[in-house]
Amino acid sequence: RYGDIALPRFYARRALRLLPAYYPAMLFLFLAEPSQVKPAILDFNHILGIDWQIDLHMPNWGANLLYFNNFLPWDRQFMGWSWTLAIEEQFYITFPLFLMFVFKRGWPLLRTFVIMFALAFVVRAIVAVVVLPHSDVQNAMFVKSHTRYGSIQLGVICAYYYLFVKDVAARKRFIRWLFLGPVLFVVGVVLWKKTGMFLGAREVTIRSAHHYLIGSLICWVVMNVIEPVKPMFWRFVDRLMSTRILFILAQVSY
Repeated sequence: RYGDIALPRFYARRALRLLPAYYPAMLFLFLAEPSQVKPAILDFNHILGIDWQIDLHMPNWGANLLYFNNFLPWDRQFMGWSWTLAIEEQFYITFPLFLMFVFKRGWPLLRTFVIMFALAFVVRAIVAVVVLPHSDVQNAMFVKSHTRYGSIQLGVICAYYYLFVKDVAARKRFIRWLFLGPVLFVVGVVLWKKTGMFLGAREVTIRSAHHYLIGSLICWVVMNVIEPVKPMFWRFVDRLMSTRILFILAQVSY
């Protein structure tokens, strides 16, 4: 927005947003009841009366400190549910550096962002063809940054439209395609199945796109809600999403 990137300030804000909760959560697991930590099992039946156990894989805790735990095998990750935070932090670390490179090269921002988003589909397709036959979905596609960054990249495109595109008609077209894109894709793959042709390619196409189509629909809702002038339905959704209790629940869950 201001023509430069204050990297130290950006990284400090990202760290303050997450680390004060993340590292104490890791410490809590280390200081939990020894009977639970020694076998590296977090037994919620013993703690909360819930029939649920999580293998903590304590020896791999160091990967979480540096946020590359999502590149460990899915069933060997410490705090396995934190793979989403790893992807988020990896994006926060690398994207500003990439943005500085784009500025120096003089590349148009929006076109570059769109190309990066398109490449996200290509990467998932390559992984589906080359890696997935020798692995499983969780390890090959579900928790890896290179197969999930497209959703965050789409958020970057939405932020660009919100901050820099003042043409109301252009913003409306973009918002419309956030919805029409997933709808047309679903219709296309349904009709494709009826043809009975190249069904293997159809499966690869679905795997390359389905996560990002869900992200597109979420962005469609968000962009409609934050539009300055919006119909009554979206004003209602805006009020609903702005309620204090939802904000508190979002903070707690995060």
